[in-house]
Amino acid sequence: MSSADPPPLALRKLKPGVAGYWVGGALVLLGIVGAIVWFVVGLVGISNAVDDFQRVPADGGGVVALDDDTPYVIYIEDRSTSRVASNVRVTLTDPSGEPIDVRTYGSEFNYDFGGRAGTALFTFRSDEAGEYTLASESSASRSNLAVGPSLADDLVWTIAMPFVIGGIGFLAGIILIVVTLVRRSGDKKRRDAHSRPMTPPPPGFPPPPPAHPPAQ
Repeated sequence: MSSADPPPLALRKLKPGVAGYWVGGALVLLGIVGAIVWFVVGLVGISNAVDDFQRVPADGGGVVALDDDTPYVIYIEDRSTSRVASNVRVTLTDPSGEPIDVRTYGSEFNYDFGGRAGTALFTFRSDEAGEYTLASESSASRSNLAVGPSLADDLVWTIAMPFVIGGIGFLAGIILIVVTLVRRSGDKKRRDAHSRPMTPPPPGFPPPPPAHPPAQ
């Protein structure tokens, strides 16, 4: 056998190589790390959004500066929000003194970030940028009303996307590992079959015919 000839099947390495195992494991690890990073960054973003809420006393109200044509939620922040939420009444007027339609929040939503615990009470949409007057009456004199964007969508993305990211990375990695394993196993079987010596026929039986008939 010359140096240019390929090595016999029994001597060459299995194909494909083990790189598929390493890449598959890396995909699984990246999926897990990506899911954790997304979750942590999402929670930090929500916590920062809560810190940026504008706050006025729940019993008395105050002035809040709002953007143009933006949906807002009014939250009440109190460690015992379940006892005070039903005792809050608010009215809101825009910079021109016109009343704003304030509606009850359609579902139950609570948050607890950075030492602030709140419950969504009302929702409204601003009609122009400027200072809005939020008048409120409440039996919870030590509570605050917080005005800011809805946190519901951000919270859903923060919780759901890690499962998507982690799931994609995990499935892609496992599929690559399994495919590599199956292909290497098949290559090993072919190599073993090629290297296994042929058993001679029993006495009295003719030898097996050649794989290819001789050319005429």
